[in-house]
Amino acid sequence: MSSASYIDLLQQIKRAEEEMNSAIQASKLEHEEELKKARERLAAEVEEAKNKAEELINSAVQDARIKAEKQAEMIMSEAREKAEKVSKLLLEDTILISIAENILFSEFK
Repeated sequence: MSSASYIDLLQQIKRAEEEMNSAIQASKLEHEEELKKARERLAAEVEEAKNKAEELINSAVQDARIKAEKQAEMIMSEAREKAEKVSKLLLEDTILISIAENILFSEFK
């Protein structure tokens, strides 16, 4: 092999190497850009999911609060009714005791 053909071969190898490095660099940049876009999409989707979760939690808390208020009102209403019945019974007992005392003590007067 002559030195001229050897030099040509080395130049071809050098060009092929440079082209390969250039292609690798371009591919690397392309993949880095795709990765960057994928990360941005992922971050946006995570943020959107977080916001939806917060909305669902707030909605569930509000629904639970409304349900609890209704139950509390129902319990309070039942308690008022029972308290009124008990107070009427106590009042009636007081009146009965008073009447009984009047009758019993009226004989001793």
